[in-house]
Amino acid sequence: MSSADYARTITIPTTVANAATYTVTIAGYSPFTVTTATTAGSDLATQLRNAINGNANFAGKVSVSGRVVTIDASANVGNVSITVGPTGTVNGTEPLDADHTRTIAMTGTAVSGAQYRVVVGTDEYVYVAPTDADEFSGVTMNTIAEWFRDEMRADGYTVQTSSGTTITITAGAGLKAITATVRNAVALPTPGEVMVSSVGTGKPTISLNGLAPVAGATYVVRIGSDTFTSDKATLTEIATDLRDKIHAHGTYNADAVRFVSLAQSWDAILGELEARIELGEAIEVVRTVTPTGSPTLAKLTLTGDVANVAFTVGKVVVRGDDVVQQSGNQPQRAASSTVRQQSVIEFEAGLPANVSYTVVIDGRTYSATPSDKVPNTGPASSPS
Repeated sequence: MSSADYARTITIPTTVANAATYTVTIAGYSPFTVTTATTAGSDLATQLRNAINGNANFAGKVSVSGRVVTIDASANVGNVSITVGPTGTVNGTEPLDADHTRTIAMTGTAVSGAQYRVVVGTDEYVYVAPTDADEFSGVTMNTIAEWFRDEMRADGYTVQTSSGTTITITAGAGLKAITATVRNAVALPTPGEVMVSSVGTGKPTISLNGLAPVAGATYVVRIGSDTFTSDKATLTEIATDLRDKIHAHGTYNADAVRFVSLAQSWDAILGELEARIELGEAIEVVRTVTPTGSPTLAKLTLTGDVANVAFTVGKVVVRGDDVVQQSGNQPQRAASSTVRQQSVIEFEAGLPANVSYTVVIDGRTYSATPSDKVPNTGPASSPS
């Protein structure tokens, strides 16, 4: 949630080193890196403009004048952390005021039974999607956004929707903390169970760690009303077969299967959770593993990328052992107009075996499973 009416500028020094690597980071996006071809700062500015413009979100929204790169307000990064290095300067994020425009993007797909919640200051709005099939028919993220728009208007906010699912508050919410969350029924993993985990916006993975293939079994993945099956023999063959069939559908992108081999160590497990959370959320994650004998052996510190944007740590589960010492559901530092939220997840000393490790943030599930987890030896099943 950032303002749509504030441009950002990146100023490059007059002279830079030739053949040097320069990187621009914009929170929520992969870094933009170029190698200088000359010593002229203006040439480097042009290279950076071209690199940033190559991203679909910024296409046509980045310009250059001399040594100054300008990211247009329409790119909606007014309150997003931006850095440039090794040298150069970036103008600050947009100062907030009472007339500050606020936007809420209602992304994703409407889910039956899900609870959608928006809090503007002290005003709370909750929409629960119907569970009855007939009542849910026709419910989309567009209609949910329109519901929030109408409810906010009734409370005196000046609100409109654009692009169907973006709620724009142009008056009444400039200095207020805004939170937008969605809660679904979350399936938590048990030993041997297949786990579907987020690795980024719209990029779920299916972890087959702990699954023991059974001869003659059929394995099923369902995406909405589409069903994909595999009767292959090994985990690698099953994953590749399902990947190819999903990709052949045309609607979905499953170009690559990533096989992650996680060691049974806190550093490996927390490292994987850190990578997945940072890909899926506007959150910086720092993992800390202290020496054996300390009060806490492992910790994840989650800090929001943007001030005044809150997030919720819904659950932290290590299925099979109760080792969660602090779940992070109460922020260590709350979000405000100038402060980024910070939440801490702590685990007690000890590393349980044969389990999955799961963190749920704003209804999205992130899971890591060590590769040496004991496979499920029960009856054959059809995971979905």
